[in-house]
Amino acid sequence: MTGVAVVDSPFFDRLVRRTRLDAEMVCVTPLRIGRGKRFDAVESDLPVLRDAQGRVVVPGASIKGVLRSHLEALMRSMGLSVCDPLAAPCIDGSKVPRRGGAAERARAWRQYVGEHACHACRMFGSLGLASHVVLTDALPLGEVHTEIRDGVAIDRDLGRVSGARKYDFEVVAAGSRFAFSLELHDLSDAQEGAVALALDSLHEGFARIGGAKSRGFGVVRLENGRVHVRTATDAQAMDWETWRRERSEAYAAWLRNEVNRCTA
Repeated sequence: MTGVAVVDSPFFDRLVRRTRLDAEMVCVTPLRIGRGKRFDAVESDLPVLRDAQGRVVVPGASIKGVLRSHLEALMRSMGLSVCDPLAAPCIDGSKVPRRGGAAERARAWRQYVGEHACHACRMFGSLGLASHVVLTDALPLGEVHTEIRDGVAIDRDLGRVSGARKYDFEVVAAGSRFAFSLELHDLSDAQEGAVALALDSLHEGFARIGGAKSRGFGVVRLENGRVHVRTATDAQAMDWETWRRERSEAYAAWLRNEVNRCTA
């Protein structure tokens, strides 16, 4: 959408632009989203996650985590400053001055976050900052079939089954389809382009969802993509490929400027 100036800001004090992406997520290989050990003796040892209605679901948190971690790795490879949100977060509330009244403390917090939030946290959030990337759980389109796979522990020296260590686990069958939806709240064109790049990696199989990735599981592709853009004054539909191309070009231009600035 042209004519909309979106500023890179980690805050939500203005509604500038909301972008919603809808697509179908198709399992190219089996998908393993587990819920822990079984609760019923007739279940698989390691069943897949289901909602209260018994439908297989892919949690939005799982998809978001894959997109974020893949994008963080790409940014680090380009020399950009991206924190480790678990071991060394970029935002530490203990470093913000607590003197003064509530308004003064709020201003100090906003200034601190604006200066210290890394590129990934500005988009995906952190413990002290809400996320601008919002996903819903992916729900099945039509009937979803599951399969039971066997697993065993292998003796590394003998190359055979090590004792009575057989188990089984449930997977979502290849070809299953899910409704996939993602919202981007007040991100710049370049930031939306970063998300588009992560979605491309997911679609092309370089980023995978769920467990047992080393066994080839978790490859998906995105089909029938649709984009809806809402501003404070307007709303319109946008072609997925047009959105992807324009935002990717903006991200590439921003990335060149950032790399040049960091190496100058």
